[in-house]
Amino acid sequence: MKGSALTKWALCDAMKTLMLKKPFQKISIREICECCGMSRKSFYYHYKDKYDLVNSIFQSEFADDAICRNMEEGVDLLLELARYFQENRRFYLNAFSVEGQNSFTEYFCDFLRPIAAQVFSSVFPNNSVEFYSVFMTDALCASFKRYLRDTPGLSPEEYVERIRTLFQVPQRSPSHLRLNPVWSSAAAREENITRAARLLHISQPTLSRQLMQLEEELGAQLFHRGRHSIVLTDDGMLLRRRAQEILDLAEKTSQELSHREEDLAGEVSIGCGETRNMTVLSQAIASFRRSHPYVQFSIYSATADDTKERMERGLLDLGLLMEPVDISRYEFLRMPRRERWAALVREDSPLAAQSCVTPAELSRLPLIMARRESVQTELAGWFGLPAEHLEVAATYNLVLNAVSMVRCGVGVALCYVLDDGYAGVRTVPLSPTLESGAVLAYKKGQALSRPSRAFVAHIKQCLLSISHNET
Repeated sequence: MKGSALTKWALCDAMKTLMLKKPFQKISIREICECCGMSRKSFYYHYKDKYDLVNSIFQSEFADDAICRNMEEGVDLLLELARYFQENRRFYLNAFSVEGQNSFTEYFCDFLRPIAAQVFSSVFPNNSVEFYSVFMTDALCASFKRYLRDTPGLSPEEYVERIRTLFQVPQRSPSHLRLNPVWSSAAAREENITRAARLLHISQPTLSRQLMQLEEELGAQLFHRGRHSIVLTDDGMLLRRRAQEILDLAEKTSQELSHREEDLAGEVSIGCGETRNMTVLSQAIASFRRSHPYVQFSIYSATADDTKERMERGLLDLGLLMEPVDISRYEFLRMPRRERWAALVREDSPLAAQSCVTPAELSRLPLIMARRESVQTELAGWFGLPAEHLEVAATYNLVLNAVSMVRCGVGVALCYVLDDGYAGVRTVPLSPTLESGAVLAYKKGQALSRPSRAFVAHIKQCLLSISHNET
């Protein structure tokens, strides 16, 4: 075995050993290196972080040899997966406990998605494959977690046979498929079968029977049933989210198709981060609607990661994304305003009187950081320290919540310089200067609606005008 491969094997073996003893979140890079006698330099030569290490274990032990060409091979692959997870049950229970960006859960979904797309390419129309692939990927990921956590006595063969039945359910009428999301959402919202049935104008026994049949087909309990009420299980909450997405997509499509061809009308949905570029976007929206008053804009405030996820699912047309962000799969327009990073401190803090603040002055203070891991990594680079050496007291995704935590003494928040003043706090720019840009992005190859295409063309002209005026 070559030296590089031996080093990687030692790091992987150390990580597997540690994850059998303690939660993933409590394992540090230092512990991994000490466990196998390697240096931190060797670790970072091969892996970006401990998330990357866990993902590489799955990659080297299973994914490299996994190929899915058709449905039968897809089911065979699930059986191999189930056997592999069962053999390494404690390790993957720990790995699946972590959620969010770069987690094994996210990596595993990325592994499954193209396999699901291959399976469904011969089952659904081309324009529906991606939607059903994402749907099935999320369902399988949740199912594998539940299999490892709740059914240790179930053999891999029995587990996969239950999944196989999903592909053997007789075809139903289109009306049945349309009603399922409505029925499950209504039952969850009303928390009572009788009230939900009344709302849907069907009998209570019919609704009860259909929900039980849905549970049987999915192989999952969706509701905890009490004497007078029903409450969603974890699997039920997942189904409800997906059902609501189906209904939202149907409503959005209906709005886009309901107007005459000569009218530019419908909805443009945009996910937006907290940035001064929102002013540029708002001005473009206002000037666009003066020419197209029947176009409505839906603004969803979220981080870049959340916005990208909703764009992937077809729930957002465009995303105003703050960097650092991976936009390799997107077309984008660069926005003109750059955000300068600052420390948000209480007015009575000694730092409040300064014109700027340095890494040395902040490194020993409790910090309130942006939730996105890529942003935390960039800020750690500004400090010149590994992220685990910083005292992170809390994270945030909305600056108003960060302001409240600063006022109450939780710590110093790292955020953009704020235009609007907030009582009791002050922003002190970082030195050396750290800035972030923003892009307005949309998926490559995606067929945008007519209003969205028209708005993209409009804001391109707006940005050109801004560029010419500044030069």
